[in-house]
Amino acid sequence: MLVFGKGWWAPRIGNAIVSAITVVYCARSLYLLYPVKIARVGITLLIFSPVFISYTHLQLKDTLLVFLISGVLYHFLLVLNKKASVMGVGIIVIYLSCMLFIRAATIPPILIAIMVCLLFTGYKLSLGHKIIGITIVCLVVGGVIFFWNYLSDFDLLQSPETYFQSRYDNSLGANAQVGQKALISTSKLAYFFSAPLFILGSIVLPIPLAVKLQSAFYFTNYEYTANIFSMALTPFFAVALYNWFKNRKKHKELIFIIAFYFIYKVGQAFSLSILSLRQSLPSVLCMYMIVPFFFLYKPQKFLFRLFIALDILAIVVFAVVRLSTRNVI
Repeated sequence: MLVFGKGWWAPRIGNAIVSAITVVYCARSLYLLYPVKIARVGITLLIFSPVFISYTHLQLKDTLLVFLISGVLYHFLLVLNKKASVMGVGIIVIYLSCMLFIRAATIPPILIAIMVCLLFTGYKLSLGHKIIGITIVCLVVGGVIFFWNYLSDFDLLQSPETYFQSRYDNSLGANAQVGQKALISTSKLAYFFSAPLFILGSIVLPIPLAVKLQSAFYFTNYEYTANIFSMALTPFFAVALYNWFKNRKKHKELIFIIAFYFIYKVGQAFSLSILSLRQSLPSVLCMYMIVPFFFLYKPQKFLFRLFIALDILAIVVFAVVRLSTRNVI
């Protein structure tokens, strides 16, 4: 905008370029994970996803965040495939540092997922490689924290303690919203159990629910209509996870993306932002990269139909609870 002025088209063109690079990153990641024909299924889902298309032409930071995450996923998958370079590791550090200015809460799930992948998957790395990998992760963590504190000294960013404390206070602490402003229910019981319920229901959430629309145009086009596509994919996603678990020894690289998906969802659950489609975009990106596994092994029809039924049941139960506690039905 400094170069081209404050016209609306400048950031939208920038978003389009960043989104195009995101597709390239994801395509390369999918080619590392799947055969070519199956990888193209995931690429197609991403390119034509109404979720990402909806947010690409908005002047928000989420398109850039998804780009940074896709870059980190790709370069770490190269590490797991022993194709990493010093430049690739440097790009991971740079991208994580950039997230400090966009959504710093995304950094811990990425780093935890990397540690899980290196320590608990039984991935065929020598002891020396594992020690080197863990050392690099620790150096990255230390470097990001040092850089974060350095910037906070100049009042360019909040300190790490202030940043995370404020989010805790707004979700489960002193500033938590209860009563009519609660996200799921007006009852105190639902308030205390909402985070665990959100974690258990992370596969089928977020579930936008129209109770009171402040802006019918915005919510209809960006929060509700676009999310129908993701909701329709959840049975495929659930079966893909089930098939991966049965064949996990053959496809160990995917544990990194799966771990990031669920760790990020847990963080969302405790921050109670899991109902926001916009803040769920990182997990939606991961879902598109996991869904192709559905086509890698022949799915069982009974299992697929079961997950469709459970998906519909979860949506109906959630909707009834929320509407009934607000005396809408």
